[in-house]
Amino acid sequence: MERRGRGDRWPTLYLLAGGDGDHTTWTTLFRVQELTELLDVLVVMPGMPLFGFWTDWWNHGRQGPPRVRTYFLREVVPLVERDYGAGRRRAAAGESQGGFGALGFTARIPGLFGAVAAFGAPVHPVRHPEMWLSGATYLGVDGYAIFGDPWQQWRTWLDWDPFHHAEGLRRTPVYLASGDGTPGPLDGEEPEPHIPGTEKWVALAGDGIVSVTEAVCGEETRMLSARLTSLGAPVTTHLYPGTHTGTYGYRELRHALPMLLAALRGRPCR
Repeated sequence: MERRGRGDRWPTLYLLAGGDGDHTTWTTLFRVQELTELLDVLVVMPGMPLFGFWTDWWNHGRQGPPRVRTYFLREVVPLVERDYGAGRRRAAAGESQGGFGALGFTARIPGLFGAVAAFGAPVHPVRHPEMWLSGATYLGVDGYAIFGDPWQQWRTWLDWDPFHHAEGLRRTPVYLASGDGTPGPLDGEEPEPHIPGTEKWVALAGDGIVSVTEAVCGEETRMLSARLTSLGAPVTTHLYPGTHTGTYGYRELRHALPMLLAALRGRPCR
């Protein structure tokens, strides 16, 4: 990346990785390098620890690393604005946990981003804590270290939950997209793996659900969309047949791009 002087500023799009933390997904699956609309935009794609949830972890009351939120706000953003010409016209998008992070940053720091998009994201995780704790366990991560026990540290869960900070999104254009957990046109033939501990949600899932993870994301997306609509916030929502492991992010980023670019070419964020 070319370093630029202080007087030469780029509008900047931050793309936040999903739960695997792999920033290269944006170039392999999303193919952002093919988007000619971004030729005059600085695109920043930070990585994240596995299942990091873009959160400063509770760590059973000890706090400490990983401080993913602090890393992003105090290291990534200042670095690219100091050394690489990133301007203060910012927008953000994220897939899965990246969508949680993009919405959470924006809701808790109104004005940080001029627009935000989330694709297949857990946007109201306190609603389905067993899902996200089970997912962490499946990957060998201590899920209770992230937000704590949802019944004992419920205030911590609420504090990080984008739905409970929806007021902070009232003046920010938001694009929400999620599948409903049924098979869709962009799904492969491989079934999604069963995650032990999600049996309750599998049992409650409707007929035809093959991705309980995406079904839950879809429900949370509908809830946040309704909340933002009730607040008069500028929200666009796209719910569709599809699973969590499909390739829908490629399509949804392109759907969200006009909104993100409008913010980047409009008034600067605070």
